[in-house]
Amino acid sequence: MSFIKRHIAISMFALIIPYMVHAQDGRIEINAAISTAGTYMLTDYDFNTSDNDSKGSDGMLNSLKEESYDSKVYPSVSVEMAYRLSDNGMLRRWSLVGMTGFHFADYEPKSIINGSYGKQKAIKTDALLGVRFRIMEKSHLTMYSQAMVGIDFRNGSDYWTVTGCTHSQSSNELVYQLTFLGLRVKIGRRSSHLGIMTELGYGSEYALGSMIFFLPGIRAGVSYRF
Repeated sequence: MSFIKRHIAISMFALIIPYMVHAQDGRIEINAAISTAGTYMLTDYDFNTSDNDSKGSDGMLNSLKEESYDSKVYPSVSVEMAYRLSDNGMLRRWSLVGMTGFHFADYEPKSIINGSYGKQKAIKTDALLGVRFRIMEKSHLTMYSQAMVGIDFRNGSDYWTVTGCTHSQSSNELVYQLTFLGLRVKIGRRSSHLGIMTELGYGSEYALGSMIFFLPGIRAGVSYRF
């Protein structure tokens, strides 16, 4: 639990930076959402036997013992904050944006000789910062695109060593998220602060495939403006 508490604290600190810079009414938007898994989860594979034909029978057994597993990837949850830079001038369409994401998977390594080695829970958190550009902003509808980069924090599950060479346990990795199109729809009267939002994008927070580049995933949730 100390792993989770430590990195939640770091991630949330990154998200409250806009508050400390210059908080004003209507400039801050926070949303909480659920999404498809990110690209790092989509490098997952079950019972991988690639390159075994060239190893002979002993090599095949060793490879199966090391690489075979069952896993279950869950939807990701995340919190995002945007801070409007200005109401006028060249910066009126731009916002600073930050996100913290939480990602989970069940992992069970297996061997055709020894059976299961026991289940593990893979946990990953991300902290990202970037910019948002509002393409259109009406009284009840906002359209935007955004880009963010950051770093991830993983627990010690073996899952991270088998889902790709860039996801080892030994170091944190650079992560990114591109939002091609985001939509926010206000709920209620003109003075309402509540809305619903959805985003289409590709990266560590949400995507739909790792084999086809830029196949966007979806993120949807509720939004509130201060």
